[in-house]
Amino acid sequence: MKPAKPRSSRDTHEEISALIETLHLTGQRLEQLTAGEVDSVADSAGRTFLLQHAQERLRDTEAAKQAAILDSLPAHLALLDAGGTIIAVNQGWRTFASANALQGPQYAIGVNYLDICDSAQGDDATEAQQAAAGIRSVLAGAAPGFSLEYPCHSPAQQRWFLMKVAPLAPAHSMGAVVMHLDMTSAWQADESRRDAELKFRQMAENIRDVFFLQDAASHRMEYVSPAYAETWGRSCASLQADPASWAAAIHPDDRAAADANYINGMSTGRFENEYRIIRPDGSVRWIEARGFPVRDTAGKLVRVAGVAADITERKTAENRIRRLNRVYAVLSGINTLIVRVHDRDELFREACRIAVEQGGFRMALIGMVERSTAQIIPVASAGKDDDLLKAINAMLASHEDAPHSALAWAVRDKKAVVANDSINDRRVLLHKYYLASGVGSIAVFPLIVADEAVGVLALY
Repeated sequence: MKPAKPRSSRDTHEEISALIETLHLTGQRLEQLTAGEVDSVADSAGRTFLLQHAQERLRDTEAAKQAAILDSLPAHLALLDAGGTIIAVNQGWRTFASANALQGPQYAIGVNYLDICDSAQGDDATEAQQAAAGIRSVLAGAAPGFSLEYPCHSPAQQRWFLMKVAPLAPAHSMGAVVMHLDMTSAWQADESRRDAELKFRQMAENIRDVFFLQDAASHRMEYVSPAYAETWGRSCASLQADPASWAAAIHPDDRAAADANYINGMSTGRFENEYRIIRPDGSVRWIEARGFPVRDTAGKLVRVAGVAADITERKTAENRIRRLNRVYAVLSGINTLIVRVHDRDELFREACRIAVEQGGFRMALIGMVERSTAQIIPVASAGKDDDLLKAINAMLASHEDAPHSALAWAVRDKKAVVANDSINDRRVLLHKYYLASGVGSIAVFPLIVADEAVGVLALY
């Protein structure tokens, strides 16, 4: 069997209202019976009773029903007359009175509830006086109802209650119903939830990773941590207003894959993705995003919890390691060549080939310095950028341009020239060719023999 669902204070209030209405209708029926000329009534077996006895029987029956209903309710109930005197209580009120300051043992039938509330002293005086004022407003017809939440703690236990007051009938002058509901379990559950939410926020707001909660159906952003503003360079409010705005920052080259991954992830609740974003200041950041499904008790996906980490430093370190591995691969291959190959031209050709095939460079070129003219003559190259190679050969043959090239700088200074921005570096010529070929950086190393630069190795 499934456990019975606990009734809410609203259900209790509606049940009491229905009970009061039943009592009114019963009273009207009795008045009709006593006002007629018939002096007897029959029961279900056909036996007749004097009207007075029937009236008493009906009253006893209705009183028993009233008591049974009141005793079955989860609230602690008392009925007050128009002056605030207690005229009836249920079993819950009797058994629990000793543990509740606003409903103590002194609140018995025949006692004026308002007088005792007015005279309350100590820690509970404030709540008791608020209760008295609320009850009076209901009895006077100034308010349709009254409610008050209050604590009722003891050295051994902490408890919380909800007091609700409603008129006994549409005519407020007939009295009022006072209910005290034990809200301890609900209050403790709320307190636990609030404590968990506070701890989550404290954690999320002090970690550099971005935490977010997104509704699975509407994609509405329910929560995003402050780290979003630092990572994306955009405010959290802008993301709350437009949940798709985070995607607008994704690098154009990564957008299609990121969109497909996101769409699939929001349908399953689980995803892992890496992409670049472009911040408003133009800087590029690498992001690693992961999503996890959050389901309700029926197993339905209701939201996606995610974390997005800025992994730019890690990506930079990985790229640096890859570049170093490429350089080591080239050096290792060339060292092997030096031992194995004795023909200079073959050595140069193979060195350029290794740089492209094993080192992963776009193009490699070796130029030797003509002693008589100090001109750099290309002697070997590898790569598929024929137009770029032709442009470099033409530049080196130009008496105007050659002295200003990165290759000439490396020979004159006997130092490596590294340009990580081949489009804007002033030491690099042929900018438009590099742009067309997709070459972003250049490294030129002088070949030193007896402290003299006899040539260069250029890696593109």
